[in-house]
Amino acid sequence: MMQGGQFARRMEALVDEIHQVPLADGTERLFVPGEMEWERHARVMKEGMLLAPDVVGSLKEAGRMVGLDFEKAAGLEDL
Repeated sequence: MMQGGQFARRMEALVDEIHQVPLADGTERLFVPGEMEWERHARVMKEGMLLAPDVVGSLKEAGRMVGLDFEKAAGLEDL
């Protein structure tokens, strides 16, 4: 058992140690669990995300069913 701050520092040190491990040929980087997902989340929040045409169609249809204009709700009416 340890204080939360101490645990956080130990985890940060462990992640740093993992990131400093020599890489195998052809490997660009090592990731700890969840790291790729957090980076993808940050990128999507900054840049947005492309949706497949069938997903957009489904969202538009769902919007129509509840009386919602998809383009307006998504801020796309001026595009």
